[in-house]
Amino acid sequence: MTLPNFLVIGAEKSGTTALHELLATHPQVFMSEPKEPSFFLSQDRRYLAQDLLGQPHGHIRTQPEYEGIFVAAAAAKAIGESSPCYLYSPAAAQLIRATIPGVRIIALLRNPAERAFSQFTFNQQRGWEPLARTFREALELEEERVRADSMWAFHYTRRGMYAQQLAPYINAFGDRVRVWAYDDFVEQPAHVLREICEFCEIEEITLEKPPARRNVTSLPRSGIIRQLLDRPNPIKAMARGLMPNRARSALGGMLRRMNAHRPAKDDEAIGSLMAVFEEDIRQLATTILPKAADWLSRG
Repeated sequence: MTLPNFLVIGAEKSGTTALHELLATHPQVFMSEPKEPSFFLSQDRRYLAQDLLGQPHGHIRTQPEYEGIFVAAAAAKAIGESSPCYLYSPAAAQLIRATIPGVRIIALLRNPAERAFSQFTFNQQRGWEPLARTFREALELEEERVRADSMWAFHYTRRGMYAQQLAPYINAFGDRVRVWAYDDFVEQPAHVLREICEFCEIEEITLEKPPARRNVTSLPRSGIIRQLLDRPNPIKAMARGLMPNRARSALGGMLRRMNAHRPAKDDEAIGSLMAVFEEDIRQLATTILPKAADWLSRG
């Protein structure tokens, strides 16, 4: 039986995909495929109750199935997976402790107000939030959505209460929990990677170039063009008959890039959120991530 000996537990929209892919290049590391098996959420009633807008839950449900994704990892010194919803789940912390009590826990944390805005624009990109909805409107809807067991992607404020969410992990795993700031990972990736290698007791590797940013959010300039590109329609059907797959894919990629733009930050709304997060940030800075105090000074 092979199970991971380290987990990347979050936070969502804080660089976990880039970290997962970077660690997967290490010769002593095996990283799971899929990246987010989310097995330890399988007993979290809040997670299972989510309204996912008609989508099926993507988590792995049974331990044999979970063990199966690590079958090829037997020779690796460090074996990991990255499920960023684990951080938000006390039930996940308990199940992890019961299943792999010696596991190491890694978290990447981003300024919670900026994380919330990034989540909002990602939700718009995925079509979950209407493009016409503002960040402020989405924040005002949060309480109603939580009561309605909405998907956790809409829990913009709650997902940023990191000190609260880390508490059950620290209680369960003590000094086997390590936290890094997203800003440091972006600005000093080689330094963060070196510390993570040390934490996982594996050899340091040289980072030849900065890790590529993953899941960068962009929004469509035209919703009509996005629908034409992403949904079945007569124009796409005609193109399939007239163009080879490679040319059609290249054309689609070019049109998506031309139709995409980076959303402007709502600095006022982001700034107002910092008052909501201030107490939690101060606790986080005092207990496990001193770097978090910088978030408050930047506002």
